[in-house]
Amino acid sequence: MTPIPQSREQALFFLEQVGTPEGVINHCKTVAEVAENIARQISFTVPVNIELVIIASLVHDIGRSKSHGIGHAVTGAKIGRELGFTEDVVNIIKRHIGAGIDKTEAIKLGLPPEAYTER
Repeated sequence: MTPIPQSREQALFFLEQVGTPEGVINHCKTVAEVAENIARQISFTVPVNIELVIIASLVHDIGRSKSHGIGHAVTGAKIGRELGFTEDVVNIIKRHIGAGIDKTEAIKLGLPPEAYTER
């Protein structure tokens, strides 16, 4: 299966296609640049899929095309799934808000009842 998005350009195309505001797209570009730098630095000591880091960083806020609340991550994961994004990218979109959000906290925040922390 071909990974989607396949490139940085395609990731940016998807952001525009779903109506992501320009300011959010600029934010995503900045996040991707910082994430790439961090990924390259740590790749000397641990294996890192740098291209996945870059692509997922670019689309991490795709849900902000519909909502700016905390639920934008869940919305973004749904959009990503509908666009055919790989499950790795969908999970990164869904969990990028969730440093430490467990199932109980998710319910309190009005999110679907699951943990939003990578295991």
